[in-house]
Amino acid sequence: MDSSPTAPPGRCQSVGMSDMPVELVVEFMEQMSPTDLASFVLANRSFRRIFVVMNQGLLMTMTITVLKRQPEFEIVLFIHTADVSAEGHPERMMRSRTVNFFPGNDAIRNLMQGNPSYRRTTFGPLTMHYPVQVALFPHDIATMCDLVNVIDWWVSVYPSLRWRKAPEHRRCLRPGEEIRLRKAVARWWLYACHHHKLRNRNRQAPKMWEANTRLHHIRVLSTSEILELEDLWRLIFDTISRDLCSSVELRGYVSDLVPWGQKEDRHTKIVDTYMKLDPRQLKDLLTSLSGGLYKGQIMSRSTRAIQEFSRDRESLSISINKVLQERLIIKGMHDRDQLPRMGIVDEDRDDELKIAPWIGDEWPDGLVPLTDEEIKAFPPDPSTMMPRGDDGSDEYLPQ
Repeated sequence: MDSSPTAPPGRCQSVGMSDMPVELVVEFMEQMSPTDLASFVLANRSFRRIFVVMNQGLLMTMTITVLKRQPEFEIVLFIHTADVSAEGHPERMMRSRTVNFFPGNDAIRNLMQGNPSYRRTTFGPLTMHYPVQVALFPHDIATMCDLVNVIDWWVSVYPSLRWRKAPEHRRCLRPGEEIRLRKAVARWWLYACHHHKLRNRNRQAPKMWEANTRLHHIRVLSTSEILELEDLWRLIFDTISRDLCSSVELRGYVSDLVPWGQKEDRHTKIVDTYMKLDPRQLKDLLTSLSGGLYKGQIMSRSTRAIQEFSRDRESLSISINKVLQERLIIKGMHDRDQLPRMGIVDEDRDDELKIAPWIGDEWPDGLVPLTDEEIKAFPPDPSTMMPRGDDGSDEYLPQ
């Protein structure tokens, strides 16, 4: 006689996810982010068993499916496959690439398909550029999952940073907002990979109209995407200022967070210097050394992470401003106030009709779409040097 429990008459017996067919659970897994997937398989022994007993091919297929669902997947591919030395020229920056995954058997999977294309050279004529062939293996997929996990972290903390001064308005990000944020974080990371982490960083600030690798990263974005990146960048400045580059000091009987270098008018220089950190480096510092008690450790880890750390400050904000100036001048506009608001969250954006003309106006080859004669008609942009950095140490000597 069967002694298993049965549901009372007229009621359906409840079924948990652990009772579902394995195929259906795998489909659920494929809809998750890498961070959620890791949490999911640790939440229940049966889920973990499904994950563990998967053969290598099925596991890689599922992981790639999860990665490709992320809106920043293509940018993450560019980050992981970046060849900083080979792409250090305007004609080769972010060059087209064909990326194939080799799982260890005969089933090769294409992750990105580059196409031969004509691309303008620095001096004007078109030349044919062929995509670079890149091969990825299982360990590369694990590294890319780690990149996406960091972006997941920034998505999770963004509401508390964005609504820091008005916590009563804090909420989860809507789907469109999360997409904008994920792409902006990935673009910050790609820029940092090429221009903030190098030892031999360009000592000259970028200039309008010139063929420049730093401006290339911004010109290939639409104006809407540029302003979303700028919106994130302002928040990163505020976060570093408050949570990283401030120390606890006793004022009377009350302790307070005091910005580094505030008395010497150095604080902005210090924050701009620490903004060279990439999303993972900054996340690691914020999660382990924030709170105003670890200045020495923050300085030590940052100077180890980026060689000649104090030599200069971040250049992303300069590149953003230069490209926005180019766009406005070409469109016959001279005031940034004429641009609609295009931030990350909906409260920081104008309606879609106002934004529509600024979507899809990117310059795909990273160069200004004007002839040399047309560019010469505009006032030249003077050459300037990148401003000196400041790590916040007491030995800082202003120059």
